[in-house]
Amino acid sequence: MDLYTELAPPKAQIHTFTFGMDIIIGPRKRQVFINSKSIKLTRKEFDLLLCLAIHAGQVLSREQHWTIIWHIVYNLVYDIDDTVKVHIKTLRKNLTQEGVDCIGTVWEIGYRFNLKTAVR
Repeated sequence: MDLYTELAPPKAQIHTFTFGMDIIIGPRKRQVFINSKSIKLTRKEFDLLLCLAIHAGQVLSREQHWTIIWHIVYNLVYDIDDTVKVHIKTLRKNLTQEGVDCIGTVWEIGYRFNLKTAVR
C-alpha cells in the first residue's frame, strides 16, 4: 500500500457548464459550443465567459474581472475599464453572431451572465 497515494488530495473537479442545450462551456478543453457548434474565442474572451458563467446572475465589477482574469490587483497603472470593456465587446460580438445574448451590463457597476436572455 502506497501511503502517499492515500494522502494525496483529491483531483480538482472541473465541471462543464450547460445552459439548456444552447450553451455548453467546457473548461478542461477550453471549448464553447453554441447550438452544438464550436465557437472560437481568444484566451481572455474564454476566461471572461467562464468567469461570468461560474457566477451566473451575479454582477461582477470591471475591477473584479481584472483581478480574476488578469491576476492583477487593481491599481492606477492600467486602464482597466477600457481593457475589460474591449474584451467584453468582442466576446459579445462572437456570441451574438451565433444567436446568443447572455452578457448583461449593469451600468456603472459591471456585467452579469443573464440566464433568462441567453438565447434568442
